Amino acid sequence: CTVDEMGRIESVVLFNGGSGYANGTEIFCPSACDSTTCGVQSKSGGGGMAIATVSQDLAAAASASWDQLTGKLEMRVRGELKTTDPIVMSFKVQNGMTPQSSRDVYVMAGGGSPVGSTKLNGTAMAISGLDTTVTGLCTCAPSAGSSSCTCSTIMTDIPTGRDVYVLKAEYQCNGGATLVVKVATNQTAVTQPPSTCKDSCQTYHELFSWNNVAQQVNALGTGSLPLEVEASGVAADYCGAGHNLKVVFTLIY
Repeated sequence: CTVDEMGRIESVVLFNGGSGYANGTEIFCPSACDSTTCGVQSKSGGGGMAIATVSQDLAAAASASWDQLTGKLEMRVRGELKTTDPIVMSFKVQNGMTPQSSRDVYVMAGGGSPVGSTKLNGTAMAISGLDTTVTGLCTCAPSAGSSSCTCSTIMTDIPTGRDVYVLKAEYQCNGGATLVVKVATNQTAVTQPPSTCKDSCQTYHELFSWNNVAQQVNALGTGSLPLEVEASGVAADYCGAGHNLKVVFTLIY
């Protein structure tokens, strides 16, 4: 605080603003009295008081709602937004499997300083066309006295440089097993087969569904995608096809 000799506040300089202060916070400045002006030696008196004007730089979306029919995302914001500063709101959307061209997106805002409907720059919600399907079969059988095995397959002739390559893995409900799946040597999270997925050869359990593996395909740059399955706790071959483990991979790009 900068005060005069009578303790009146002339100015307040903020060196470390901190956070969490409401508008109208009271700031007390020490007195500038001395023996000449106040007849005392101490300068530790209460002095003057200033009322701070606090501007809120941050706001949070309290809730949001999506209307599929109208294509409108409405976000309700608590707090204040400064109209002079950039405002960034982020959210995630999951694209469907049906190709579509980009859509025009408009933004508007209500409140004390409303913003009329304004078209956003750039493109949004474009879904690349996926018109090629490749399948890969991964099978194995444990050696005598063992309950584990590893199978691998390589998908080839894949064009590189695309943004979307989606991969699905399905396990045949044969004897049951615990599985580790690797895509281009990277372990991928899977939903393990339930105990009921057994002795039902026409039934397939989804280990994962339509993961985008563009990063792996483009990183290799060879037009191929190696896949591997490590299985433990492999039981008998109920299906009688000679392989206790069968995983079907489907890649669409």
